[in-house]
Amino acid sequence: MATTVNKLNILDDFLPRNEFENIKQIMLSNNFPWFLNDGKTDHLNPTESLVDYQFNHLFYENGLANSDYYYLLSPILRAIHPLALVRIKANLNPYINSIEHYPHHTDYDNEKITTGIFYLTTTDAPTEFQDGTKCQCVENRFVSFNALQAHRGTLLTNKKFRCLINFNYIKE
Repeated sequence: MATTVNKLNILDDFLPRNEFENIKQIMLSNNFPWFLNDGKTDHLNPTESLVDYQFNHLFYENGLANSDYYYLLSPILRAIHPLALVRIKANLNPYINSIEHYPHHTDYDNEKITTGIFYLTTTDAPTEFQDGTKCQCVENRFVSFNALQAHRGTLLTNKKFRCLINFNYIKE
């Protein structure tokens, strides 16, 4: 089901259940490689906050697949039909006992780039936009918007972790 809210295109039940479960099972297994990122976004300086970190997995950047797990994304890439990929990165945020807010950011300073977020988990940590719009973190949901649209992730309080895949691409 597709919904448009304040320039957000929200698609629930984005992938068939078996394709979604396959991606989720592999990425949330104890064999999937996650890497520490000391700061919530690549272009903001890390703060002294004890919660300003996350785990990342870089699938694609600079015109190249960067992961042995890139193949997992085939069902999503078939669904979004990108003309060109810019970057694909997964984020894993652990539980914290309070909602934290970080500065809003834009993924790229280029109006031709679309940002897409594919949620692997359902949590109480929405993606918040500078205009006040929130997109709830619901598993198998894909939300897309212009990469110039300022947004931020939030930390969760009701599950062990929040996991999503961030796509930056140029549409057909």
